[in-house]
This record gives sequence, structure tokens and C-alpha cells, in this order.
Amino acid sequence: MDELTVVIDAGHGGKDTGAISCTKKLEKDFNLSVALKVAERFKSIPEVKVILTRSTDVFIKLTDRSKIANEAKADAFISIHANSFFKSSQGTQTYYTNVISKDFATMFHPYVLKATCFKDGKVNKKSLSVTRKTKMPAILLEPGFLSNPKEEAVLMTEEFQDTFAEAIVQGSCAFFGVTYNVSTANPGLTPITTVIGTEKLPDPGYIKEGISWVPARSVLTILGALWTFQDKQVVLSGTPLDTLLIDNTAYIKARDLVPAGVGVFYEPSLENAKAVLLYPPKQEGAI
Repeated sequence: MDELTVVIDAGHGGKDTGAISCTKKLEKDFNLSVALKVAERFKSIPEVKVILTRSTDVFIKLTDRSKIANEAKADAFISIHANSFFKSSQGTQTYYTNVISKDFATMFHPYVLKATCFKDGKVNKKSLSVTRKTKMPAILLEPGFLSNPKEEAVLMTEEFQDTFAEAIVQGSCAFFGVTYNVSTANPGLTPITTVIGTEKLPDPGYIKEGISWVPARSVLTILGALWTFQDKQVVLSGTPLDTLLIDNTAYIKARDLVPAGVGVFYEPSLENAKAVLLYPPKQEGAI
């Protein structure tokens, strides 16, 4: 297979800050952080060459971004952004402009949606400079809203940015038909299904040494919890929790959710668990 080229575009930069979040964080910093994480992951995939439109905090004209991709004769172009509108605005959106990009956007969107666990903002056609002037399949990703306090709190964590970057790499490889193996080799781990209420999560939980671990981002986002990821540790409402990292995804002990009013049960039992069942507190916003 000939080498494939993907251009990763970190939106905004330099004098162009992009959106300013509800806690005064800058979109340009989010975009660059994710782009660098994507490039780092692609180093292990020799079939794909990555070109970054910017790797530092510099300003690049919109026309120059598409020009970089066109001159490189890239096979795909992905522009990374974060949305902003009203405080109540929410959801994950994927944009394309040209007809040659529709299939790319449609195939790619589920990978991004799974990474965010936000409301599905769908695949949308819109005339955007960087996706209009590129000559190859091109998409612009808006994983969530920096103007929404709950989404911003998730977007600005390193754990989320790692997961989002992973999704971009996985989606790119799926589009190119390149094998991408996410290693889950971790001795002593037994995968189990994680269910919140009646919703089965796409990410598995694990049993390790008799303790159940559940994916922090997916679980806490659905529960509407106030949490952050600091120094490779999940912090829930100011309290650091034991955290297990598996393939750049943070896991927390299911039992650590009990003090917050979450019911934790196992099917058929903890000793032979096939699933961990989490029931949110009856009082909304209790976590």
C-alpha cells in the first residue's frame, strides 16, 4: 500500500483565539492539544503520514490551511475545533462541504460521538473555507460547546482530549482501510458490560482482583456529575478517586459512586460478574 497522507488542522491560533469558554479558556489551545495528540498516535502507524497545519501557537490564514493540504495532495483533511453559542447549546457535530466529503463525514461521525458521549448534533453540510477549498475528503469536527459549562468541563480535561484524539485516529484508519490495533493487554482484567439505568455503554467495564472498574468519562457524563481529570486522577466533586488508566481511558471503582447515591449491583454476582448495573440517584443533580 502506498503511503497515505492526512492533514490535521488545529483551528485558530496566534492572534485568533477562537471561542473563549465559560471559564475563559481558549479554543485555540484545545484544538492544538488534540492535534498534537493525534500526530503522536499516528507515529505507530507507518502507512499514514501526518501533516499538521500548525504545531505551535501561530496564526495561519484559512486559505493557507487548505493550500497546505492541496499542495501535499493529501488523502484526507480533518479540522479540529470546539463549538460555542449559548450556555444551553450542546452536542457533537461533524461538518463537510463538498460532495466528495459526505461519505467521509458520515463514516467518521460515530467515532467522534462515541468519544464525547454528548448529544448527537449529526453530520451537517455547511460552506466552510477549510472544507470548501480542499480538494480531498475534508471534515471539520465540533466535539462539544465551550459555552456549555458541563461540556466545557469535560472538553478541557486531558483524559477527554486523549480519548478524542484516539477517536480521530481510529476514524481515519477506518476510512483509509488501515489496521489500527488498540492494545487492551493488561494482566488480570476481565471485561464486563456497564449499564446505567437501562442504557448500555459502548465502553466495557472491568473486574480486577475482585473490584469492578467503570469508564469514568462515560459514566460521570451521563450522571451529570461535576468532575475533572488532574494528574492522571479523576476528581469527583473535589474528591480524588482511585483511577485506573487503560488505553488512555480513565476508569474508577464502581463502589466509589455509592456515597454519591448511585446504586451498584452485579449480574449475576460480583464473584461471577458479567455486567455492572448502575442506578442514578432518584434526586436529579445529587452527584
